[in-house]
Amino acid sequence: MKSVGCAVRIVTRSEGDERTFMSAGTLEYGVGVFTVRYTEEGDEVTLDYGERTLQMDRRGGGGNLSARFCRGERTQFLLFFGSYRGVLSVFTKTLQLSMFPGKIFCTLSYVLGGDPDVPAGALPANRASAEEGGKTPSASGSVAFDLQISITFPEEE
Repeated sequence: MKSVGCAVRIVTRSEGDERTFMSAGTLEYGVGVFTVRYTEEGDEVTLDYGERTLQMDRRGGGGNLSARFCRGERTQFLLFFGSYRGVLSVFTKTLQLSMFPGKIFCTLSYVLGGDPDVPAGALPANRASAEEGGKTPSASGSVAFDLQISITFPEEE
């Protein structure tokens, strides 16, 4: 694994809003794997990609967050604030990695909370028929996120 300084840019889209975040960080990378560390609002953030899985950990004064994203899988988003521990369901729709000399791009789409088969923020028109089909939609409280993560770093000489 190689280690270099890098620039991190994350564009997040959710419910019609768009947010762009940029930070300097450190990157360790190899073929198809990377770990990037940076700060956001004073918190230490680590993104670790390998074996088609992205692990996000955020540690800081306001609390700790941890999530694992794997395409097509339901996982957990863990929140720790003092003695409080919260767990939210996460369904990863898309996780795609592209690596080029001096650049890494990662596309991530996920639904936080609720049922991934029901559009975020929508309630099913016929809850009874959905329940009869073996699914109990829980769309209320679910939010969809789309992220574009760009990491740029000095190319090898």
